[in-house]
Amino acid sequence: MSENKSFDELLLPVRNDIDRIDKELLKLFTERMQCAERVAEIKRKAGIPVLNAAREQVILDRVKKEAGEYGDSAVALYSAIMSISRARQHNMLKSGGVLRDLEQNSPKTLKADPRVICQGAAGAFSHSAALRLFPGQKPIFLPGFRDVFEAVHNGAGDYGVVPVENSDAGSVSEVYDLIMKHRMFIVGAADIPVRHCLCRAKGTGAVKKVLSKHEALVQCSAYLAAHDIETEAYSNTAAAAKFIAETRPEGVGAVCSAQAAEEYGLEVIAADIQNTDNNCTRFIVISREAVLPEDAEKISLCFSLPHTPGSLCHTLERFALLGLNLTKIESRPIPERNFEYDFYLDFTGNVHDVQTLALICALSDEMPRFSFLGNYKESESKMAVTFIKVTEEEQIEKIAEIAAPIWHETYDCINGVASTDYMIEKFQSVPAIHRQMESEGYVYYMMLDDGVPAGFIGLVPHKEGKMFLSKLYVSAAHRSRGLPRAAFDFIETLCQAEKLPAIYLTVNKKNFHAIEVYKYFGFHQTDAVVTDIGSGFVMNDYIMQKDL
Repeated sequence: MSENKSFDELLLPVRNDIDRIDKELLKLFTERMQCAERVAEIKRKAGIPVLNAAREQVILDRVKKEAGEYGDSAVALYSAIMSISRARQHNMLKSGGVLRDLEQNSPKTLKADPRVICQGAAGAFSHSAALRLFPGQKPIFLPGFRDVFEAVHNGAGDYGVVPVENSDAGSVSEVYDLIMKHRMFIVGAADIPVRHCLCRAKGTGAVKKVLSKHEALVQCSAYLAAHDIETEAYSNTAAAAKFIAETRPEGVGAVCSAQAAEEYGLEVIAADIQNTDNNCTRFIVISREAVLPEDAEKISLCFSLPHTPGSLCHTLERFALLGLNLTKIESRPIPERNFEYDFYLDFTGNVHDVQTLALICALSDEMPRFSFLGNYKESESKMAVTFIKVTEEEQIEKIAEIAAPIWHETYDCINGVASTDYMIEKFQSVPAIHRQMESEGYVYYMMLDDGVPAGFIGLVPHKEGKMFLSKLYVSAAHRSRGLPRAAFDFIETLCQAEKLPAIYLTVNKKNFHAIEVYKYFGFHQTDAVVTDIGSGFVMNDYIMQKDL
């Protein structure tokens, strides 16, 4: 303790000197900012720009020379001071008139029932992105990115959905170049998890070769190499899936999304075969006009800088001074200009904030090439699971279609194929589902994983004063996606709404995996039952229950 006091005593005179100097610096800084304001008034009357790069460089050169060993630090300090001065002048002069008009007059919401265009085919990851960003809309598919941009530019569509970056493969350079060529605005964005499946046409043999987009094959290289599967690049994942479905080549499959497999009726051999589980692609929504929501959170800019030392650093310092968080910076060479670049910048912020708008307006006036690309909300990357109450014939047929392979996968090894076929016809065929819904009190829900039918739930509310969970099945391609947890959460919500005290179910005594899953989600065994289901077959089950 005494040593600390002695140390503080030694520091006290120096600290007093620092406080005195800081007070003088603050006074001088205030005087300098007042001078900057007087300069702004003169520039306003003279009609000359705020930035005088030559004058600033003369000051920085002098400061560096006069500061001696502290020259570089002095340059950094004075660069910050001059940046603050310019910002003040820009704000006084209301620089960036076009941007200020845009901020005031642009719509705050996207169009209702828009025409949405994306690249590829049904089942592609662009399709998943379009469904995430525009739920309920049926997108129009075009072959290439250029086609999407031209369609939106020409008014054939309201919005386009295109990828800009993959967490493994990096940026999609073509899209960045097209943004500038067509001067599009970004009005939305979403991160879409990239999950690949190995698929084949039903009834074809073991897969020895796969077709898919080059990037997808690279993303699944470890699995494909481990299983000695030959690869061949194709235009895109969904197109490869469609080709395999139409031609049914023996020994040839496709690497594609679960949605593409569902779309084209392919059999999923293996799910989640990508090298990493955190692989995702960022998609953006392009538009001819800006849309600036009040709660927008991400801003995108594009600008060029003089080819001089420190130009990028000094620009980025201006964002740091306002506490704006940069999330991405990308450089692209300017055509026909050697060693000159456009910089694409993403940062968190909102143009309806006065200081943020002032900075963007200042940059727009100072930079030789500048484009405000948009201020938008970014959809969360989490999985989108939805539950739809089954009412339509098409939905019933889909449930029966999903159920058959799952039941064979689960019960063939327990009871035999003949028993499974009988149970499917009796309990999970289209006529059986109709009977259950019409006369046995059943309610069915379809599970959608990012818009793709992935499984189903069959319930009987108020059976014996509880919720009877008769069926909960998830397709193989979607089981690692957290759907069981989402399903149980959904069922518990239904129970709470109906004020039911518990959920109960029956499970085959030899279905060991399912039993462990139910235990994990809080179910416990309460009884056992053997049920004669006819034709010499029985169901030998445990009864399990979860109290709420």
